[in-house]
Amino acid sequence: MTTRGKGVADSLGARDILDLKELEKSDFLSLFMYYAFGDVKIDDNDLYKKLEEIVSQNEPKLHGSPLAARMVGSRLRKRTNVDFWKRILSGDLLKDTMKSLLWSYQNLEAHLQRCFLYCSLFSKGQKIRRKNLIHLWVAEGFIKTVDESERIEDIGQDYFDALLSSSFFQPTEDDDLYTIHDLLHDLAEVVSKDRYLRVEGNLTKAVEPQDIRHLSLPTIDTLIDLVEKIAGIRVLKQLGNLRNFQGYSIHINGLENVKEKGEAPVEIKGLELLSLKWSTTDNISRSSDMDAQVLESLRLPPDLHHLEIVGYQGCLLPSWMVGDRNLLPNLISLELIRCRQLKQLPIISPTLTNLVLSACSLPIVSKEDLAIIRSTQDVRISQVVTFMEGLVATYGSHIVSEIRWDLQHGYDSQKLHNWLEKTMDIVYQNQQEEEEAQRVLPPSLYSLDIRSCPLTDSTLPEGLRGLTSLISLNLFNIVSLTSLPSADVLGCLTVLTRLDIRQCWFLTSLGGLQALGSLRELFIFFCPSLSAEGGSTSILPSSLEWLKVEACHWKHLDDSQPDPTSAIDSEGSDIPFAASLQLGHLKSLWNLSITNCPNIGSLLGLQELNNLADLTLTGCPKLAHAETKLGSPVIRSFSTDAPSMLYVLLTEEALASLPRLWIHEFKEESFRSEEEQVFQHLTSLKSLRFERCSIKSLPNSLEGLSSLQQLRIMDCPNITSLPDLPRSLSELDFTGCNPVLKRRCQKPHGQDW
Repeated sequence: MTTRGKGVADSLGARDILDLKELEKSDFLSLFMYYAFGDVKIDDNDLYKKLEEIVSQNEPKLHGSPLAARMVGSRLRKRTNVDFWKRILSGDLLKDTMKSLLWSYQNLEAHLQRCFLYCSLFSKGQKIRRKNLIHLWVAEGFIKTVDESERIEDIGQDYFDALLSSSFFQPTEDDDLYTIHDLLHDLAEVVSKDRYLRVEGNLTKAVEPQDIRHLSLPTIDTLIDLVEKIAGIRVLKQLGNLRNFQGYSIHINGLENVKEKGEAPVEIKGLELLSLKWSTTDNISRSSDMDAQVLESLRLPPDLHHLEIVGYQGCLLPSWMVGDRNLLPNLISLELIRCRQLKQLPIISPTLTNLVLSACSLPIVSKEDLAIIRSTQDVRISQVVTFMEGLVATYGSHIVSEIRWDLQHGYDSQKLHNWLEKTMDIVYQNQQEEEEAQRVLPPSLYSLDIRSCPLTDSTLPEGLRGLTSLISLNLFNIVSLTSLPSADVLGCLTVLTRLDIRQCWFLTSLGGLQALGSLRELFIFFCPSLSAEGGSTSILPSSLEWLKVEACHWKHLDDSQPDPTSAIDSEGSDIPFAASLQLGHLKSLWNLSITNCPNIGSLLGLQELNNLADLTLTGCPKLAHAETKLGSPVIRSFSTDAPSMLYVLLTEEALASLPRLWIHEFKEESFRSEEEQVFQHLTSLKSLRFERCSIKSLPNSLEGLSSLQQLRIMDCPNITSLPDLPRSLSELDFTGCNPVLKRRCQKPHGQDW
């Protein structure tokens, strides 16, 4: 069977799904002729070749579409008249095909229709990055949420997946890039012609600004051709002539190509979002003065809500962002991204609620802070490029591309050490000897996102003081930060509910984290220097509901000294230092995830977490010696790479009530006897999943799991057969597994069916 909806195939129990992309010409001809003649044999070989040649000449009009081959071929069913074929194939071949596609479009929900039609602004065949498209949908206001706990980006992912499942997008060889079939692109253009317009090449169609809400101009030549059609919009300063433009957003890319300044009033009624982008490619050199002149020449409408500035290379912001008068009184969101030379923050409206600083140079890094980084030896090669973007490129150094090339064409530890020395010297030379200006952020902010900016232990507290409305704080790749601010500073963030810390390589202390009395979600990812000393894990706020820790070593400050508290295992051997996480005071915690933290050896107070529902423990081998068990009978899911964690950390009561279990990346080829036996206690288990495991067989005790309804086996190539399974099982799914297993489970004659 064929279908445009993956969900239809799934509901019918399809095991192998083949994505029908644009067919090669020979395959298309074969499929077309099949639909045209079916099992009817044409004795006249010359006639058959002549008819096939007619199809071949018209194949480009059908874009290699299997659907078009079926729809048009069926119209010619068993007809062998050459003139009839020529007449049909020279007409509107896609009429019936487009009707079928239109039916698929009309069956989409309204919010998905809006998102799909927006894609008509892209060129045919253009590869679209999933993340970028979702951001555009968000900016256009297409994505709505009624649940405050849902992230709008996650909802956007759901929208995208729904369109992908319905075949409105096609995957490419790159996992994150997608295309739209030409026929679907034509459909989007037809349906959205009164709202969206994309103009490419020479202008051949009339443009009526009063009817068009979104205009896409991919090339400079197109803009020149458009001069006579839209009020002489040839240079930036004439943008203000679009007085009747009623669009929501304007995106201006390629500003690095501007050669002369000119006042550019963007006094467009109703404009709420403006995006200004300069290229940040390493091989592009340009005058930072011109960037500053272009930005200074803008006069933005006072009702602007969202402003994004990307790749700006000026040192100072325009006067309309730092002057005494507030020229953007309604600004809600400001994003400064890869503004590597910037030395000041804007004086902005108290209405601002969202501020993103990514790969910006402010505030200035002190020499003392850089010395900490310079003396550090534990730097991984995979993080070098990120490190360069966070530090060296921040100061505009031209050595970035040179170092990147060197490291890609040969690497050793001495070379990396020399690179660090050279890098720090460059940063020192570019360091300006001046007093750092005070950074004052508006107290109305509720979201603050700082990425790849060289904040220090002294400048971060100054930036956070007074942010009494802040709800969400993200600190990503802040390589010069060694400690979070003190309790005096963090105590001012009275409504902060979400804190996300990632790739802060030299962070050793969580500071006054316990002062965040409203914090519900805490995520710490790849902070390898975080220390287990000083009770750092006991200061987690008691209000936490969701705690996720990944790739943190929780190491000693001095790893060279033996640990007097080392444990002794059952055979009398020393167990190396194991850090303890203090969890007993987290009475509200319901989701706990600890991943790739090799030094964590105990979870103190685990038995007191009566509200814990979701537990993930992977890459924590020292927890095999833990002595505390989880007694919560309400735990609803457990994910681990070590089945031994089941009987090490869960009581019999917790095992008996567990409904979902996910075992992934288990490296052993078989289960030990005690691991086999523990499955017998999972009497309430409904869903069981094995993923990326090395095991050769599943536990034999699965047959006794009388509540089991769903079993999934994913990317487990060593499993070739299944044990006896319980009668309660209603769903069996396996992907990326051994072909032998697939044959044994083949309906209806497989050995395991």
